[in-house]
Amino acid sequence: MLGDTVIETATEGTFIGEMALIEEEPRSASARARSDCRVFPIDEARFQSLVRDTPFFALQMMKTLARRLRNMDARIGAPSKVKKKT
Repeated sequence: MLGDTVIETATEGTFIGEMALIEEEPRSASARARSDCRVFPIDEARFQSLVRDTPFFALQMMKTLARRLRNMDARIGAPSKVKKKT
């Protein structure tokens, strides 16, 4: 959530808070569970290890970040495609 606005609803297997680990900055939003859930906190050392040692983890992280950026672009009305120069 960003203030009182729901930005995304996480589902099973979703990670949250990764931007704070990547940038070493405070989180840009908060999270609130609607029901019982299991979470697996990952500290900075474990996060760095996963990115370094597990290419699939790093790729999934990049795909998630790209999807979230495209979704946010769509919400604010940013163009979704840029025409290539010919």
